Amino acid sequence: MNVVRRALPRVCGMLLGLVVLAAAPSSVAVVTGVVVFMLSAPPRPMEWWRHVRTGERVSVAPEYIEPGTCSVVLEAVGEHRFAVLTALRTATGADVAQVREWAHAAPTTVAAGLSRTSATRVVELLEGAGATATVPQAGSATGSM
Repeated sequence: MNVVRRALPRVCGMLLGLVVLAAAPSSVAVVTGVVVFMLSAPPRPMEWWRHVRTGERVSVAPEYIEPGTCSVVLEAVGEHRFAVLTALRTATGADVAQVREWAHAAPTTVAAGLSRTSATRVVELLEGAGATATVPQAGSATGSM
């Protein structure tokens, strides 16, 4: 039953997109069908299928979690909010609600206890998505984890 509960939202969204696409009398409906389908399709199908089968969450890539004493502060989200939220999820493994909260509360600490290298990689990932992020000097803290 849990497998169905985990798979059903994406599968139904993709089917809805296909139905809208198939019954499309206008170009707006075609675009809507394609958009619904693409937003419902899992970005990484193998990881999604593993989550459906086992219930385990996607783990954070090792380059973002080397232990240390540095933290990362999200200063501003920027114009590309969705890309920043995706980058935050990639770097921290946090759920959607948590990364949205961080985005609304900026400036806030989004990662702590990282090595200088990992913290720099997280900052580069966030800045590549359009956010402004920093690695504060030791002894200064902003926001909450």
